[in-house]
Formats: sequence, C-alpha cells, structure tokens
Amino acid sequence: LYEDGGSPVKYDNLDPDYPISHSGTFSRTGLSDGTYEYYTRAVDIRDSDYGGVEDAPSTADVTIIVDTTDPTVDSINAPTLTSDETITVTGTFTETNIDTIVVNGVEATIGGGTYSVNIPLTEGSNTITVIATDKAGNIGTDSDSVTLDTQAPNMDYTQTTFKRVVGDTTEITAIITDEGSGVDSSTAILHYNVDGSDGVDSTPITDGNSYTFTIPASTSKGTVTYYITAEDNAGNTQTSDTFTITVHDLIWDLSSDWNLVSVPKELVDNAVPANTMWEYDGTSWITPTTITPGVGYWVEKKEGYE
Repeated sequence: LYEDGGSPVKYDNLDPDYPISHSGTFSRTGLSDGTYEYYTRAVDIRDSDYGGVEDAPSTADVTIIVDTTDPTVDSINAPTLTSDETITVTGTFTETNIDTIVVNGVEATIGGGTYSVNIPLTEGSNTITVIATDKAGNIGTDSDSVTLDTQAPNMDYTQTTFKRVVGDTTEITAIITDEGSGVDSSTAILHYNVDGSDGVDSTPITDGNSYTFTIPASTSKGTVTYYITAEDNAGNTQTSDTFTITVHDLIWDLSSDWNLVSVPKELVDNAVPANTMWEYDGTSWITPTTITPGVGYWVEKKEGYE
C-alpha cells in the first residue's frame, strides 16, 4: 500500500505458490491537515530488485481528508432594522471542505466562499445564527440581530381650532410616538391647503414626542384643510385624518353681556342711545348716528340698564 506515490506504508509477503487475493488493514497517525491518497500496487517478491512492481494507478484507491480546523463565518449581511417579514441573509465563510451552512434552521445556498438564504422574522428582536459545518464534522458559528417593526407610529392629535380670520396663522401640535423603532423626526410633516394652494411644513418645533407645525395665513375667506404624516425608523407610515378650518373676515368673541339684536325695517325712533351700539360695515367697526332698519346690531348690556 502506497501513500501519495511514495514509499510503501504497508507490505505483505505472499506465498508465491498461492497467487490469490489478499487483504489487510493499516493505520496512520500524526497526520497534519490535508488530503491523502492511497493506492495498491502488485509486487513480484521473487524479483529482489522489485522490478516486478505494478505501475501506479491513474486514480487513488482511497482518498482521505484530514481536517481538524473549524470553519469560520466571516460575515453576516442582514439589515439591523426592517419592516419586511422575510429577509435575505448573505455572508462569507472560510472553509475548503464546507458541507453545509444553516441560518436559523434554514440551509443556505453555498458558492465561492459565500452563502445566501431567505429567513422569516417575528415582530421585535430576532437573533440570526449562522452554523457552518465541514465534511469532517467541525462546526463554526456566528450570530447577529435584526429587529422587525411592522407597526406604524402612533399619532395623538385632537383638533382645537375650527375657525380663524384672514391674516392669522394657526399652530398645530401633535404627539407622535413609536415603540418599535422610534419616530424618524425628519419625516414628520404637516400638509395643508390654504387659499386653494397645497403646501407643507416639514420643519416643526419639536419637544420630545411633541411636534408643533404652523399653517400660514389665508388671504381670503374660505376653508383650510390639513393632515399630518410621519414615519418610523423602519419605514412604516402613519397618516392622520384630514381636518378643516373655516376662514372668516372677522370673528368676534363676545361676553355674556352682549346680545345680537335684529332691528325691524320700520322704526318709530331710530336715535342711537348713548353710543352703546356699533355697526360693522365689512371693513371696520363704525359708530352709527342712526339705527339702520334691517341691520343687526350687537348690544352690550350696561350696568343700570335693563
């Protein structure tokens, strides 16, 4: 029995009178990592110079690989944060005699020192474990973590402004939170339509989870509509309801001592009593000298008057 074409590692003398098949065993110790080929050659023992040695075969009868080194998982390529419930994990390894690479129980495709596999995730933190096994049974492992977040941010907003006058701006404050991956503050945007034109406020004033936006002033009566959008760091998007503000020329909040009086078209006495009544002519408040029939007046109840 010869090893790698060298000197015999085992030689048995056979009885020349019995040219029959022969079998035996041998052992080798102290071999370093590598590939070893073994083959048999017939020898005529009656030829003292071993001239009757059979030529070496073209292929080895037995090939043995000695491998005592664990495979190395060199890299794991996976997102640290995602909203995808299935991801592709790739990476590289070092091992000449690789047998399998298994990622979270799923066998990967191997080629050219790389591996690739699709694995499912569960909501929250996921550990990615890569197990590389060579043909000698040696094992190398490595791990990484991936967070799955499929939930959109939570947006807490209640409308408090329902009307405004021409020329006034409006502040909108919303509380935006996200437990899974946190809010990407750069994506918190107020979308509005003022005077028929769309616009955005993408630079709110922030205070923790509080975001304060500004709707610019209207130049004419009508309506303003607006809504808020925001994303978390995993890319999940939340959109609020759409809200409406009515725009007036004038809004006058009166105390309980003021009352709206509608004056009949025909009056017996239309004198103004002590300048306690005022009229708005569409531009400004004026002090009338007489009460105009058919016009409404805000009347303040003075102390001592019924």
